Amino acid sequence: MSNLPPIVNAGADQVGVEKGQKIRLDPATYQDPGIEDDHIALIDWGDGTREAATAAAGRVAGGHAYATEGVFF
Repeated sequence: MSNLPPIVNAGADQVGVEKGQKIRLDPATYQDPGIEDDHIALIDWGDGTREAATAAAGRVAGGHAYATEGVFF
C-alpha cells in the first residue's frame, strides 16, 4: 500500500506557569506506513495561533509563547 494515513502522537500535555513562557512539544511523533508521502505539520496551539512546524524522521518540533494566561486546547 503506497498511501495510508499517518499515526500521530502529540505528546504529553504541557503546563506553563508564566505568561510569555515558551512551551515546546514533548515530543510529537508520527509514523506513516505509506511509502510515497511527504510530510508537513501544522500546530494549532489553541489560542487562535496556527504555525508550521518542522516534520522529519518521525518527529515534529515546535514551540509557542502564549500572550495571555489561560487553558488552551
